[in-house]
Amino acid sequence: MDPLDPLYRQVPSYCPEHDGIFWLLKSSDDRGIALDDQVHRVWTAFDGRPTSDVIGTLRTESDASPSFVKSTTKVLARAGLLVPSLPLDSLDRSSSPSASASSSVPLVSVIIVAGRQARVHLETCLPSVLAQTYPCLEVILVDNQTTDDSVAFTGENFPQVELIRLSRPVGFGAANNLAMRQARGEFYFLLNDDTELEPDCIAECVRKMTRSDDIAAVVPKMKLFYLRDFINSMGTSVHANGESYDNFTGYLDVGQFDNTDQVFTACFGAALLRRSVVEQIGYIDENYVFYYEDSDWSFRARLAGYAIVAAPHAVVYHKFNATMNTLPSAFKANLVAHNRLRFIWKNFELGRALKFSCLYRREDCRKIALARKREKYEVAEAYRQGWRRWLRSLPRLMLARYRTRGLRRAASADDPLFELAEGMPPPAMYGPHPVISAAHIRTHYIGLEMFKPGPSISTMYSTTAPPHRTTAPSLSLFKMAQRIVREEGLLGLMGQAWRYLRC
Repeated sequence: MDPLDPLYRQVPSYCPEHDGIFWLLKSSDDRGIALDDQVHRVWTAFDGRPTSDVIGTLRTESDASPSFVKSTTKVLARAGLLVPSLPLDSLDRSSSPSASASSSVPLVSVIIVAGRQARVHLETCLPSVLAQTYPCLEVILVDNQTTDDSVAFTGENFPQVELIRLSRPVGFGAANNLAMRQARGEFYFLLNDDTELEPDCIAECVRKMTRSDDIAAVVPKMKLFYLRDFINSMGTSVHANGESYDNFTGYLDVGQFDNTDQVFTACFGAALLRRSVVEQIGYIDENYVFYYEDSDWSFRARLAGYAIVAAPHAVVYHKFNATMNTLPSAFKANLVAHNRLRFIWKNFELGRALKFSCLYRREDCRKIALARKREKYEVAEAYRQGWRRWLRSLPRLMLARYRTRGLRRAASADDPLFELAEGMPPPAMYGPHPVISAAHIRTHYIGLEMFKPGPSISTMYSTTAPPHRTTAPSLSLFKMAQRIVREEGLLGLMGQAWRYLRC
């Protein structure tokens, strides 16, 4: 449990601005964290006064409970928005034994696809790969038509890296497939160029992979490159309502998700694949270009009876959307509209594919109407082109569906696979900014051991007696209950009350 520090200070480099929805605490490089009004009120209260005075003031001036204020203060400190007078205790994350201790060390082929302006990313990525504690690596860099001096930089500074130069630009899947066919490793470690690895990342992934021959892929914990206390992803999920997103995106990483074992699908921004499974079920489907190619491969592996496993102690730092943000909006809209239709019709049972198609149709119609309203006619047309492209591909897609569904080991429904997505929280992101809100604190943080309030509020005051309780706090609690019912419903109120009484 984190103790409350007697004197917290705001980080002066963050300049708050309100955009009508959240308070954005941005640094000079325009990166930062989004806070809602309640959390921002706690942050601004730390204006040089002792922590006990701040909590006492917030207790009387707002409807926030003392337990909420204390937990929020600890979360803000862990997120780097409040600086304590004493260093925070390091998180207890005892790693598992390294795979390098094994007598038989399989070769791992690290495959990095470099696109366009990759030099700025490779300056960080390649040194972190070559500094891995895992002793048996083959590093392959695919030059997918870079437009800078990435190749010359790599050849001059990292001669041990094998270069594959493509004569024309290809999609992400095609570039990785070419490298996997030339690689010699028993495992493939697919990696984006805009990443940086912790030294034991690959060793930990291999340790997880060698746990069982029924594991097709291992996904590390990806964290935000510029805000390293926050999670980028740990695998991805496709939910029963049609939504698809990375797992745990935007949440402060304090080990609360480290007990995750299996995930729905892998994210090929960083993933360890088993060569024998790739050869059995096939390589990456190159028809996707970008988006959903990793979900497609993972779902095929699951149909064949394999598992997709998380390695929470293997950490990769990722420049969130650094590559995808360089793509034109119309190009991305076309890909998303087409690719998710291809994914569901190639892999899902017929009833679920029909259901998802209806959901996607309604969603894309809304996006088309919005794009036309904003006079982005090329984006609206891109969505329509995506649907037309899917319709034209249906004959070949049905053949691919027949082959994919034929991978199934036993006749069973897809429902057990979708159960893995149940309970995965929605992303906590506002654009590129992770979100810390009162709802997140009450739902995801206040129950964690380190964020529990600790001593009662009366012990926080040194010489000042606690304020005399009148009927006002009861009124504040009533207002807070009304707000929780509006936002989270009656069940949410019952949950909040139970957590409050436990604190």
